[in-house]
Amino acid sequence: MKRIYISGPMTGLPNLNFPAFHAEAARLRAMGHEVVNPAEGPLPAGLPWADYMRFDIAALLTCTMVAVLPGWGKSKGARLECSIALELGMTVQAADSVQLAAPAAAVSQDRINVFMGYAADDSCQIQLWARGHHDHAAFLSACERALMDWDERNTSLAGKVVRHEHWRTVAADAETRARGVWDTLHVLSKPGRGAYAVTVLDEWLPLSTRKEIAA
Repeated sequence: MKRIYISGPMTGLPNLNFPAFHAEAARLRAMGHEVVNPAEGPLPAGLPWADYMRFDIAALLTCTMVAVLPGWGKSKGARLECSIALELGMTVQAADSVQLAAPAAAVSQDRINVFMGYAADDSCQIQLWARGHHDHAAFLSACERALMDWDERNTSLAGKVVRHEHWRTVAADAETRARGVWDTLHVLSKPGRGAYAVTVLDEWLPLSTRKEIAA
């Protein structure tokens, strides 16, 4: 699976050419690719052109290739994006020539870096997650090992529900920050600018299963 950035003309076109971006993003995702579609970005309308380009270029740098829409050569922004991509050794090709994604190779649990998200309250619970969309069984095995490393917790997670989502990192609200929990939070998002794929265990677990040893 490739992570593909869609580049093409927007300025001066009806609806900023968003329908073409969305249609191509849907086609590429249906073929099994991970797609960054700048038309899905969160920035509001009316900002200076340079602000959009700064945001889009940052998203471009997370990808492995660029798929260009018809008319890209007449777009200053698309030409800039493609120039940067080529200088960095990325593949640039016409969107309609992108092929079906190859079947994903089996992922070793050793390569899945599991994180523990702490509940932003006093429930003393954790949620296990990893960046990327991973195989169900491999992710659960990696979670089991993470728990063993954490507090020698020998827990079977077989059969547990796993979710594939996209998250964004946002600033925590004032109440959460005041309680000294987190300065930032993960929130559910649609795929697009600033979003990243995650695999999540659909169950909160106790922070620790260790029992206090009496003195």
